[in-house]
Amino acid sequence: MSLGFVVGRSALLCLVVAWGVAVVAGCGKKGDPLAPGSHVPAPVRDFQVVARGPEARLSWRVPVANEAGGGPADVAGYLLYREDVAERLASGCDCRQWELFDTVDLEYPANAFVHGDAVEYVLPLAGVERRNLFAFTVAAKSHRDLASAMAPEQVVNLAPPPPPVRGLHADAGEAAVRLSWRPSAGAAAYRIYRFAPQAALPVVPTTTIPAPPYEDGDVRLGETYAYVVTAVGAGAPPPESSLSEAVTAAPRDRTPPPPPTHLLAISAPGEVRLAWDAPPEPIAFYLLWRSAGLDEGQPIGRVAGERATFTDTAVEPGGHYRYRVIAVDAANNES
Repeated sequence: MSLGFVVGRSALLCLVVAWGVAVVAGCGKKGDPLAPGSHVPAPVRDFQVVARGPEARLSWRVPVANEAGGGPADVAGYLLYREDVAERLASGCDCRQWELFDTVDLEYPANAFVHGDAVEYVLPLAGVERRNLFAFTVAAKSHRDLASAMAPEQVVNLAPPPPPVRGLHADAGEAAVRLSWRPSAGAAAYRIYRFAPQAALPVVPTTTIPAPPYEDGDVRLGETYAYVVTAVGAGAPPPESSLSEAVTAAPRDRTPPPPPTHLLAISAPGEVRLAWDAPPEPIAFYLLWRSAGLDEGQPIGRVAGERATFTDTAVEPGGHYRYRVIAVDAANNES
């Protein structure tokens, strides 16, 4: 009995071990091993940081592939880093001192704006030291918590900027738009941003000038342009104020057409017939004026530009009248 018990126990142990080996050998998925980086997102695209007034805006585009090249990219969120550049330089350390200051969860992006493949994060600067240069970067994070390489860093100056520009005014001429505004205290220069109405504000300014006014000569008749101006302080890069109020301007033709010539008036019973020679350029319409004395008179009619005649039937027998014909072009310029 004793011998039988030992043998049975050994057999059971062998079965358990054999079953365990079979289980271990059967674990996992058959096939080629995963390539390194196949689940690591590629770095984000087009990373930019713009600091204006009381906030900094970080924006980037979603990576389209994983690090190994397969797509679409496995992205669950983003890791946001910053570094106090002046503090690092003062420490004498040749190493980077990145601080993870926030994360963005793509499933519930409460702290960011997601528009298609574009992401924008707004960082209020109220609690940030406003005297140092800061570097920012961002990394994508996969659902397996694997982080991409960091995007190329962007350095901004968070020193207090000059006050925003006030009193921006646009005056449109035929070949240029002239902008004027009140100087901003402490401004070292001004950035001009031009864009189409209803379009997004460009990240890069159209130009930077030392002082107002500014004349934009790269315009076309009939087009409408929108402008905002910011004041920037000293430094590299310089701190930038909040945006001014936007103004719009539409350059248009301001040259009056030539006047009609050879005006002829023929009196007939109960009417006066007028005829004239048209100017040598397209006319939208003509305005007819009549006076009974030396006064400027009053308008009595309007005829289309392709006509060069008019009949005045509101006359009295024996009356003496003076007539004037004004040509008006498509831009409402009067001769």
